[in-house]
Amino acid sequence: MSGELRLAGVSPVRPDAQGSPALPDERLDDLERVFVGRYLRRAPIAVAAYGFDVDPFDPARPEVVPLHLHTDGFWVWSESLAYFATRHGIAPEPEFLAHLKRYQYQPPGVAPDVLRRAAQLAMG
Repeated sequence: MSGELRLAGVSPVRPDAQGSPALPDERLDDLERVFVGRYLRRAPIAVAAYGFDVDPFDPARPEVVPLHLHTDGFWVWSESLAYFATRHGIAPEPEFLAHLKRYQYQPPGVAPDVLRRAAQLAMG
């Protein structure tokens, strides 16, 4: 795992008629929501973010979206991706989702030097 780390995002989200984020038509099924969410939460935390954000798909909810940054040694992502996958069925971007499937939804171990690189990437 000495290659270049990549930042992961969600699949593209389009706005509704009022300009608010709209949930995509195609979403993860119930079982895949569990597998994706588990992988995204279980990978090591590269940067601990002590705070939460509002759910853009349900702004009436209090700040519930976690902001920790995780890595599996290949990708770096916000824990918000796990929230969106489990709560709303929103898949991570296609290449990242394919990566999770290749690893059978089991994050590999990450060496300390890779954690440091992931933190540096995430912090800009």
